[in-house]
Amino acid sequence: MNRVVGRTVFVIVIWLWSLYYFLECLKFNDNSEKITIEVAFFAFTFFSILEIINLIKQIYLNKNKEKIINKISIKERILDRRIVSILLIIIYFVCIDIVGFYSSSFILFTIFSIFLGTRKIFIVLSQGAFVTLCLYVIFNTFLKVNFPSGIFF
Repeated sequence: MNRVVGRTVFVIVIWLWSLYYFLECLKFNDNSEKITIEVAFFAFTFFSILEIINLIKQIYLNKNKEKIINKISIKERILDRRIVSILLIIIYFVCIDIVGFYSSSFILFTIFSIFLGTRKIFIVLSQGAFVTLCLYVIFNTFLKVNFPSGIFF
């Protein structure tokens, strides 16, 4: 699939998800919340339309150019950073209910740091602990938001 076509599909999928969220939020009783979400949705719709128009122009311009097909092996596709990142995020969402939000966040941050090239284990673990501590202090202490707890936290 061409990158431009992929981006077009991505914008459409995200817009459909936002439409679903927008329709769900119309059930709110508070009018100020409805107005805020309506403004955000219509602004997002406007920018999505502009992006789709831009992508359609790119598709039209690329039709006139000669197509160059890059042969990429299956191993290179599997180890592509985008695919691995998406798989890590899916595993993260699954593990939140099992292991807990803070533990999963620490593990994900650590794995992403190693995956993106940080080699010093002390730096990776200390940064993961710092980010997790900041998440805990901001959300649990100041904002009083309770996250899913699992086996560890």
